[in-house]
Amino acid sequence: MNKNKLLTAILFSSFGLITACGSTEAVADYKKANENVPDMAANNRKNVENKAADNVKSKSIELFDGRSGEVKNTKPSTAETALVEKEVRVKSKEKFLRNRLAGLAENVDWEKEFSVEGVAEGAFTKANSKQKAVLYRFSYTNGVVVLEDGNIVAHLSGGPGDYAFYFAIKALPDVNQNGLSEIVLFRNVEDNENVIPYLFEPKNGEMNFLGEARYFTSSYVAGDDTDSEKAKQTAYRTTIQPSSNPTFLQEIYERTGSKAEWMLTKKAEKFSLNKKIEATLTNIR
Repeated sequence: MNKNKLLTAILFSSFGLITACGSTEAVADYKKANENVPDMAANNRKNVENKAADNVKSKSIELFDGRSGEVKNTKPSTAETALVEKEVRVKSKEKFLRNRLAGLAENVDWEKEFSVEGVAEGAFTKANSKQKAVLYRFSYTNGVVVLEDGNIVAHLSGGPGDYAFYFAIKALPDVNQNGLSEIVLFRNVEDNENVIPYLFEPKNGEMNFLGEARYFTSSYVAGDDTDSEKAKQTAYRTTIQPSSNPTFLQEIYERTGSKAEWMLTKKAEKFSLNKKIEATLTNIR
């Protein structure tokens, strides 16, 4: 073999070796790069799930937060109050409310027992309307009178039970997206500090009871030797994801004494309203 042929053979051999090495390194790099493909897919799925969860959370609406303390009420105008009182006193002489009052209270001077607790704005009997729902107390019962353009369009009578009254009202922003506003009535109990929300949905001219939620509870009981500043308090923050079948979420906070800081004890989780109890609001108009 002459020198030129030998040099050419050496060059080709060297090039083949380099190419082979390069190919081996490329394959190794490819394998290494693709070793994490399943993990990357899992991470991508997780990121998508987290993003979906964040979107759901961002779409949630706060219904109420028991850490805020006393439920705030808005009062109706003087004219609205007078209109509702006149309506209630007329209905108290008619069968439904008269029978209800007779069964709840004896020897009570009804003329001195009327009061308006609060008012909420929304669409309660007609989709996308502008109405007001006025919560009243009369003797030992409650009711809600719905007003629109200065006229009474519904009178819903009913209370949460013995030794308890509705003392505040709030409208929800149509959480099931049917054009009507739901109503929350907050009830108390005679001998403790617990506050319990009752949720109602307008349906066929009536108020359908959706169930009972939770707002605030305390171990303090009036008349006992319990020190209110040592009482264990629990507050519930409730949010909802609006849809035709809305999802309720709830966070739980606790503290001991009214001056302590609230501590989160349970992150937001789905929960269902308590429907085992009975509550009615009957349209008597």
